[in-house]
Amino acid sequence: MTYPYRIFIGYSREDLNAVKKIVQVLKELGHEPVWDQNIMPGEEFTNAIKNLIAHSHIFMPFLTENSHGNAWVNQEIGYAEGLNIPVLPLAMGYLPQGMIERYQAIEIKNDLSDLPEKVRTIDFDNIVSLQLNRPRIIKIATFSDERTTLVNDYTDIVLNFGSQAQKNNQDFNGLVRLKGVYSSLSIPDKDANNKIWKRYVGKASRSESYIPLIRKERVNIEKLARQYGLKLIIDPTFTFSKDRGTDATIVRLEILRNFLEKMPDDKVKVVISEEARKGNIMIGGDWFFAESINPGLKGYHQTIFNSFALEVIGEIEKFDKRFEELYNEKGLKENDSRRYTIDFLNNRIDELKKDRGAGVTHARWLSRLFGNKRLIIHTH
Repeated sequence: MTYPYRIFIGYSREDLNAVKKIVQVLKELGHEPVWDQNIMPGEEFTNAIKNLIAHSHIFMPFLTENSHGNAWVNQEIGYAEGLNIPVLPLAMGYLPQGMIERYQAIEIKNDLSDLPEKVRTIDFDNIVSLQLNRPRIIKIATFSDERTTLVNDYTDIVLNFGSQAQKNNQDFNGLVRLKGVYSSLSIPDKDANNKIWKRYVGKASRSESYIPLIRKERVNIEKLARQYGLKLIIDPTFTFSKDRGTDATIVRLEILRNFLEKMPDDKVKVVISEEARKGNIMIGGDWFFAESINPGLKGYHQTIFNSFALEVIGEIEKFDKRFEELYNEKGLKENDSRRYTIDFLNNRIDELKKDRGAGVTHARWLSRLFGNKRLIIHTH
């Protein structure tokens, strides 16, 4: 097995005992079975089911005499089909009919005696790969507030699923991957009336909803990072133009530094690279991927969100490959990057404070900081 796939099981309540056995077998094979038992008390059931299906790698309807004609199971099948989630029917007495009739089912005996053997022979990698070229639904945010709203919606989902997994003593992938000049972790976690926001916003104009929206983004990202870990690609050498003011740069670097100072070495890895200027990437666990392009004075003008689980895996692989290349080029050891980055940020902050209002150029700052030493900034 190359990946621990999330497999949503659609079933009739009358088959609960059999489904518990299916869940156990999938876990033993290293997969992550998902079913209605993952829903937290108080959640709206229908929306919770839709979210679980939408973020699954495979939909597995359990076809039995009880589930045949069951309205809930049929709705779940239709929803998975509509999202192009790979469908793998598990049949006990009833073969696929209707909209999933074209799928080859895994047939098992009524006593489930052959269940482990049958599930073990399934080529899950092949099943998911067949769906990669089919159309899928993405969301596009045109402006900054729309982007932040969607970020908060998606990170809420990941945090919720993480709480469910913790409650059920299940493993959970919530590691955050960020690429951006300063990242979401340079956003203040303070009330809207705190004076830090005047420094953060600078001379730029913002909507009334701006502060509570991006503060929640910061809070959610930090929660995920503290619980599950963080990989971060940033470029602290970037400086805002005069419309924001130097202090808007300084305050972001200070906030980011303060965050890193409170993180343990084994929870965070950081790379400093000018690649962070080439678009903004956020990956929440293996649950969603977001990429912002076309930067402007008030944020990115377009952000594409994709929660199609199979494609998120591919984006993770691309991010991790490039991250490790950049990390290795620096020659840093496994747990050195946090401390190294904090020192870099402190130097950068000190220089900006000294040069504030003096018109020192970016090139002169780099020369002053590094002298004749080899620069760590990568321009690939």
